[in-house]
Amino acid sequence: MKKIAQAIIMSFILIFATPVVLAQTEQYDSYDRVQKAVNELEQAKKYEEAIALMKSVEGKFLGYEYEIIREFAYLYLKTEQYEKCLDAWQEGHKKGFFFLIHPNLPQYKPLKDLVRFNDLAAEDDRLRREALTRSETVFESELPTGYDESKKYPLLIILHGGGSNIAQARKHWHSPVMKKEYIVVFIQSYLHYGMKDFGWRKEDPRAREDIKNIYRELIHQYSVDTSKVIIGGISAGGSAAMDISLNQIIPTRGIIGVCPAIPGDRFTTEQIKKASRVRIRAYLITGENDPGREGQEKTVELFESEKLQNKFIVISGMGHEYPDDFSRQIDSALTFLNFTG
Repeated sequence: MKKIAQAIIMSFILIFATPVVLAQTEQYDSYDRVQKAVNELEQAKKYEEAIALMKSVEGKFLGYEYEIIREFAYLYLKTEQYEKCLDAWQEGHKKGFFFLIHPNLPQYKPLKDLVRFNDLAAEDDRLRREALTRSETVFESELPTGYDESKKYPLLIILHGGGSNIAQARKHWHSPVMKKEYIVVFIQSYLHYGMKDFGWRKEDPRAREDIKNIYRELIHQYSVDTSKVIIGGISAGGSAAMDISLNQIIPTRGIIGVCPAIPGDRFTTEQIKKASRVRIRAYLITGENDPGREGQEKTVELFESEKLQNKFIVISGMGHEYPDDFSRQIDSALTFLNFTG
């Protein structure tokens, strides 16, 4: 009788608990929502809850195997489940994925003495090098509302951050003025970090040449006002945007840099002086707690000494990230750069 009563109780628990579990899973109708929820748990250092959430949606989102495996590896690393981290990478390698597993990266120091780590790092490097033989710098464009070929439009070129891609950049770079007035072009680097993550190197000859060729294609394909070209980016993309503009790889008149990764001596006085002569303007946004702030401040001091017109926004409490009101900041930047308003 006691066993029957226990069975009945367990049946009620399962009946009433199942809808709750389903409701928790079904609220994520896209992988982007899952990633956002996982990121929030990570920020709160609730890593085990993040792992549980990832397990609850495992196999649900086709086309996101790479992102899911990468996330599991990261979470197992944060929770010191090192063998599981290696298992995740190994599973990814079998599918042809790679993750920038470099032995010299500080976050991988706890793994260096594990038996499998060096072999996994070598295989990861092999897969990455193989991908680099096929990779290309690519772009995607958006035309303003009511685009008319008989009119000239300003051009805004956007470079994603390091370890990112066009899809990630698109989530942040949008504003009313962009949509209404600008031809907007997102450029993705050829330089693989992970399988779907790309980055920028300092004064990279290939990236410079690729961006120059893309610019030529754009002005041939679209009705671009070549006197009103702006280039922008975040982090390493912000640094690359500054390189392209200040060194006039293409004829830009303005820069939007979000937390640009620039050491104080990145640009010389002569480079800034030349940029100032052609009236380039710079609009830089950073966080109060951005680790790169010191280098940014030194660069702004150089701007000031060489009379390069600029605006430097430091947002209280922010780190190395996009500001919450980024759409408004974009429109303020475009106004400052004298192309609207």
